[in-house]
Amino acid sequence: MGFLDFLKEKPRGKLKELPPAVKEVVEELRKVIDPETGLNIVGEGLVYGLTVENKKAMVWLLLVRTTPECHFVRQ
Repeated sequence: MGFLDFLKEKPRGKLKELPPAVKEVVEELRKVIDPETGLNIVGEGLVYGLTVENKKAMVWLLLVRTTPECHFVRQ
């Protein structure tokens, strides 16, 4: 997988059951709260990719500034 391949349009179809290891990571990511909105990063749609291999998880996030005053983005 290339570095930005996760941004490509993915074919839409029926959502299949996620593997247990992926479900576990998603549930942990639901505990991560965006301090600006108070919502979790999964619910906000910030998680663009997730791969679990053995005990390692790779998560791709796409973060954007929500306001010009966003203190989490430095210029």
